[in-house]
Amino acid sequence: MTMRTANHLLAITLLAGAAAAAAQDDPAALAEGARCGMCHHPEQAMLGPSWQAIAERYAGDEGAAELLAQRVREGSQGVWGEAMMMPTTEEQLGDAELARVIAWILDR
Repeated sequence: MTMRTANHLLAITLLAGAAAAAAQDDPAALAEGARCGMCHHPEQAMLGPSWQAIAERYAGDEGAAELLAQRVREGSQGVWGEAMMMPTTEEQLGDAELARVIAWILDR
C-alpha cells in the first residue's frame, strides 16, 4: 500500500467517524434510530401525538422532561388516546440521548 493510499483510507475513516459522532448528537437522528418516527411525526398526529403537540401540551411544565422520560422508559397508554406506547430501552436510546431527544421535542 502506498503512503497516498494509506492517507486516503485514514481520511475516509476519520470522516466516517465524524459523521457517526454527529448523528449521535443530532436529536432527530437519535429519535429515528430509536424508531420513534414509526408512531410520531414532527407536526402531524400519527399513531402517537406529533412532537409539536407534545411540546404544546407540556409548555411551561418544569417537570415535563422527567415525566416524559419516565413514560418513554416504561411505556404508557391512555395519555393521548388508547394506543399503547411501548417502552424504549437504554439499548435503543441511552439516558443522555433520551434527555437530548426530549429537550429537542420540548423546545419546539
